[in-house]
Amino acid sequence: ALAWGAAPERLAALLGKYRTLLQLRATRDQQSADVTVSNETKNVMRQLSRAFPGCLRELDCCTQVELTSRYHAVADAVAKGAVAPWIEWMSRYHELLGLALATKTQRAAGGRLVPVVFAALEKETSIDRDTLKETLFPRRPTAPGRVSIAE
Repeated sequence: ALAWGAAPERLAALLGKYRTLLQLRATRDQQSADVTVSNETKNVMRQLSRAFPGCLRELDCCTQVELTSRYHAVADAVAKGAVAPWIEWMSRYHELLGLALATKTQRAAGGRLVPVVFAALEKETSIDRDTLKETLFPRRPTAPGRVSIAE
């Protein structure tokens, strides 16, 4: 059964998100660290982050292999309706961060929204926030010379 974060239209949108992230990852992996990002790519990233707040962090955290795996898992969910828990968590993460950014009413120490979002997601899912963080945004060393947008 589909839960709050994985309605069929949301799954289709997530599939598009992963398709775009795969294209961005392939482009990034082919470029050297000192290459200036094109305006077209910046626009794609801006549109993607508006539709899925926080998604560019996946671009930093996930390898091409991980993004491909996520794409196929979401494609299977679209086709079969069997939604893995992480897909629901990711969908809800985007929703909660979008709401937090829109209202900016709650902020954690230092004015950061992401800890507030993970606290809300932890409360909703009963999954500890460290597990949520590592599942949604696995730690990956940043390529030499590349600045991480997740920091």
